[in-house]
Amino acid sequence: MLHDYDIQNESNLFLAIAKLLISVLFLYCAATFIPTFVDDIRIDQGESNDQLKFRVIANSSTNADQLIKYEVVETIQTYLQNTPEFSEDIHSVENMYQEIQKTYPQLKITYKFGDNLIPPKWVAGQFYPQKEYYSVNFIIGQGRGENWFCAVFPTLCIVNEPVENERPPFFIAEWWEKHMEKSDPQNTEELVENDPTYSQFVDS
Repeated sequence: MLHDYDIQNESNLFLAIAKLLISVLFLYCAATFIPTFVDDIRIDQGESNDQLKFRVIANSSTNADQLIKYEVVETIQTYLQNTPEFSEDIHSVENMYQEIQKTYPQLKITYKFGDNLIPPKWVAGQFYPQKEYYSVNFIIGQGRGENWFCAVFPTLCIVNEPVENERPPFFIAEWWEKHMEKSDPQNTEELVENDPTYSQFVDS
């Protein structure tokens, strides 16, 4: 009986040590990666806040006016897709506005370019609080209807062809891959060249 008691005590001791090691490992990983994770999120949010945003405000929230809004949105997306030289300046925005007016001469459409107050938005898993953003606001008619908001140009503003069997991204795994790529200096130049925003804004 005493021998069994000693064996049980040893088992309990090993189990306690194993739990302690796992706890220490968990705390180490948390202390190591959580600050980096939070910093990366802040950097991404800062970069997205600085990028040009698009907003299309419908005349009203009726089905007819909302349909018109989405037609204007489609025109904007097509224009961006076919105009790789588009940049964040008044000249490019004015050219886009002229194209919209040409497509919809029957509509009263105005625009505001610069720092515009935008209500709170939740886009692609990211929250945008109400404040002034560097943006282009296209107002249809009275501009009192529900609006379309594009947060990150050109990533979310241009519609890409759907990829079959594409798995939805897992945020943590995506962040980990991005973190590992950043830590490899050999990938830096390749990442910059392949960045979809690089060719758009390098000269702006």
